[in-house]
Amino acid sequence: MTKILLEDRRTLWFVAGLTILLFAVANLPWQLDDYDQAKQAFTSFQMIKEGRWFYQQTPHEHVATKPPLVGWISAGLFEITGSWETAWRLPSFLGAIAIATLLFRAATSAYGQIPGLVALGAFGLNLLSPRLATLVRTDMPLALAIFLIGLLILEKIRAETEWKLEERIYLFVLLTAAMLIKGPIVYAFLLPGVAINAVAVALWATRAPRTARRLQRRAHRFNRSVAVEPDGK
Repeated sequence: MTKILLEDRRTLWFVAGLTILLFAVANLPWQLDDYDQAKQAFTSFQMIKEGRWFYQQTPHEHVATKPPLVGWISAGLFEITGSWETAWRLPSFLGAIAIATLLFRAATSAYGQIPGLVALGAFGLNLLSPRLATLVRTDMPLALAIFLIGLLILEKIRAETEWKLEERIYLFVLLTAAMLIKGPIVYAFLLPGVAINAVAVALWATRAPRTARRLQRRAHRFNRSVAVEPDGK
């Protein structure tokens, strides 16, 4: 009974619709605070009003510490929509929907529809994701960039194929985008995986010669045993 319910397409559409609804209304009524949201909103505001596309300040006239990519996107959205509230909050909202969609597709492709639905629900129906989905912050766009990097690496591991030039370029673009969203802190999310991989390669490199020598000795003993005559002479 439970399996039939989880495999029903209507259940998927219900969870997806509820997720999008929570993303849209979790922070209503929209308002800017005096710190993080105001700082992020002020960068795109300065781009449009003062032409500061590469150098921005905070509302307290301090130097803006975050790179300007999300501000550029918000400035472009303002030119299209004419609404600052929409322009400020749409990047996080679209990023959240993109992560939910890609997460469901990746989990379904690897494990089936029920695990995909569970992954979608785990991401969308919690306290954190709906909260970040419309905040004027860089967290959700950064999460999308890092998720795409991880998804690309996962697909390469599953396929067990070499990296192609276009895949390397795609990875470079994603890393550049992450750097332009949050700065060098992005490596704090990536270096643990790189470190684990380096340790695994180092362990393999140190064990491989020992394994080769062990196999060589076994082969040598086998050859000697084969060379011995039947009477033991």
